[in-house]
Amino acid sequence: MNDDVFAALQEGLTVVHHIPGRLRAKLAMKTAVRSDVQEFLEQNKDLPGIRDVRINRLARSAAITYDRELIPSSELEELLTCGDGTRAKAIIEGIRERNLQ
Repeated sequence: MNDDVFAALQEGLTVVHHIPGRLRAKLAMKTAVRSDVQEFLEQNKDLPGIRDVRINRLARSAAITYDRELIPSSELEELLTCGDGTRAKAIIEGIRERNLQ
């Protein structure tokens, strides 16, 4: 995954509602139309603890339903907003390692 995806998410994703287990975000137009951003969100559906990822390009929104026992809410938010590919990849790897044992 190209690191500029994380910069695009940081710049163009705003968390509008987050309760443990469900996060809803608004995407800026230039972020919503990027195929690599959509690909990143879709590819991580198989991350342990992610139950569902829904993207509505027309509404420029994304909804992520997750198991709060497997992914702390702060960790998910950091993953989506950190803007740093190295940090984001470390978060993903940490979630996988912690939950595949």
